Amino acid sequence: MKQLYYKTVITAILLYSGVFLCPVAPSQAQQTSSTPVVGAIVIVGNKTTDEDIIRRELLFNTGDTLTDSILTLSHNRLNNLLLFNRVQIDLIPSQDNVIVLIQVTERLYIFPYPVVQLEDRDWKKITYGFGLVHDNFRGKNEKLALNVLFGNRPGFNIKYLNPWFAGDAHLYGGFYLKKFQMDNRLYDFTERHLEFDFFFGKYWTYYFSNGIGLGRIQINVDKQYAQYFRNNTHDVNYYLRLSTFYDKRDLYAYPTRGFYMRNEIGYYGLFHDYFDYWKFYLDVRKYEHWQSLIFAGRLYTMITEGELPVYDRVYIGFGERVRGHSYEVYHGKHAMIGSLELRYPILKLRYYNIPLPLVPNPLTQNLKFGLNMGLFYDAGMSWGYD
Repeated sequence: MKQLYYKTVITAILLYSGVFLCPVAPSQAQQTSSTPVVGAIVIVGNKTTDEDIIRRELLFNTGDTLTDSILTLSHNRLNNLLLFNRVQIDLIPSQDNVIVLIQVTERLYIFPYPVVQLEDRDWKKITYGFGLVHDNFRGKNEKLALNVLFGNRPGFNIKYLNPWFAGDAHLYGGFYLKKFQMDNRLYDFTERHLEFDFFFGKYWTYYFSNGIGLGRIQINVDKQYAQYFRNNTHDVNYYLRLSTFYDKRDLYAYPTRGFYMRNEIGYYGLFHDYFDYWKFYLDVRKYEHWQSLIFAGRLYTMITEGELPVYDRVYIGFGERVRGHSYEVYHGKHAMIGSLELRYPILKLRYYNIPLPLVPNPLTQNLKFGLNMGLFYDAGMSWGYD
């Protein structure tokens, strides 16, 4: 008999506040014509970021004719790097052309941070520790992060991402390494994990890419729990993932229009016959706006084929959840969540300078703040186990 869980929530007037981006058109100085020609491009403010990282996001070059749409798209692409507190583009008339002045305010890229997190939303399971992140490693928009954890889920993890290398070929790649200990989510025993994942891909256009990932999961348990692991005290599971990614949102941090889709197909059980199962993942999001109202929708689904090991079940209530039911957990072989949102800006994006002695400028200059009101509806279900 199929077991089905269904949960729905509707909540009115949810306030979103803090850091987000809104579609702000690049400022324009006096223009010599309605379609000016670029005479030069001048970039200032990038003390850490390589100039090439900024230039490759621009949809124009010296000698090109500018339009409002090209300026807006280029401005959004620079914001989507998530490297700057603020990006300003000005056009300065110069004889028969214009000088494009791009001013960026860099944020703080390398910083330590404390970790205090509630595992599985259980107050008896608190993990704590510290981490170090570099969001602009070598000034090339590479991401490098490390953290060390104690408490309920002790361990460490290292992550590296290079979102663009090999020039016009626009390749990307990275890896992560994790070692941690956690409680099994169904039974009363402890799992000790060692996981590694390497991924590589290519952008065929600015919006569309394909990738491939290869990973290894190793799980160890105490001898008395070997019954959950084919009478072994450890499992080793190799997998292969193929991904398709399309992202045409105007702004990643706070989209107001556009389309997002991520699809993954993963096969688990490479190199041995202990496991033989598939995972099919889909995440689709759509954004539209009318005047000041923003409409957003999302469909998430995870479908599996084959027998899943006890440590790799599909859940609603952990990474994916139905808002308003945050403390409820459901598991199965498959899951699906649908979401609809209506947002309205109460306080549009503003920039603030708050000079403080002995505080680095990236923490005090062009700080973004805005406030939105939102209405959302979520529905979700999991199924597949009796």
